[in-house]
Amino acid sequence: MAAETRKERNGENEEVEENNYAYYERLGIAASVALLEEEQKEEEEEEKKKEEEEELVSASGVE
Repeated sequence: MAAETRKERNGENEEVEENNYAYYERLGIAASVALLEEEQKEEEEEEKKKEEEEELVSASGVE
């Protein structure tokens, strides 16, 4: 009976390990997506600033 209980616990531990791995994998993916979105937002802001500067330069007639 003790051996059977040990086997059950080992099986449960393996299942918990697999669930933990999947959970952290999803967290890692979510973190990667968040970083990519942040980088994309920063790039869009930089692009917008460049466009605004170009408009100001062209409006002022200075090159």
